[in-house]
Amino acid sequence: MKKNVIPSLWMVAILFFLNSCSTDDSSNQDSLLAINGNEESASRSIIDLVNNYRIENSLDPLEINETAQNLATEHARYMSENEELSIEKNEERESILRETENASAVLEFNSRFYDTVSLFEQWVDSPSTNRILIGNYQKIGVGAIKDESGKLYYTTIIFRVRD
Repeated sequence: MKKNVIPSLWMVAILFFLNSCSTDDSSNQDSLLAINGNEESASRSIIDLVNNYRIENSLDPLEINETAQNLATEHARYMSENEELSIEKNEERESILRETENASAVLEFNSRFYDTVSLFEQWVDSPSTNRILIGNYQKIGVGAIKDESGKLYYTTIIFRVRD
C-alpha cells in the first residue's frame, strides 16, 4: 500500500508546483505557436527535450509508449475542456499502465499555458522534477491539447517497466 501512495503523492506535489507556475502570459502562447505550430508537434517537442536532456546526462532516451501517449492525450483533452489542471483519474491511468504495460512506477505531470521550452526549463529547475527526468525510467507519453482560446494543456506520463 505504501508503494502506491508515494508515487501519487509525488504527482500531487508536482501538479501543485506546475499549477503555481502556470501563466496567462500571451507572449508564452505566441512563442509556442512560433516554435511548435500544433498539438502533435508540441507533444513531440516535449519528448525531444526530455530525451536530449537524458542523453546529455549519459542516460538512455525514453521510449514513446502508445498506451501512455493515448492516456496523456485523453487527460490533456479533459483538462482543456474543463479549463483547469486536474489529476482526475490518475490512479486509473496508473492502473491501466501497470496492467497493460507492466509498469512498476508511474509519474504524471500536468501543466498549462507554457511554450514547450519554458515548460521544460521549469522541470529542470525543479529539484524534484529534475530527479524524475534523469531517473530510472524507460517509457514516456505526452499529450498536448489546446483549449478554445488556443492555450495548451499538457499531460506527461513517465514510467518504469518491471524487470
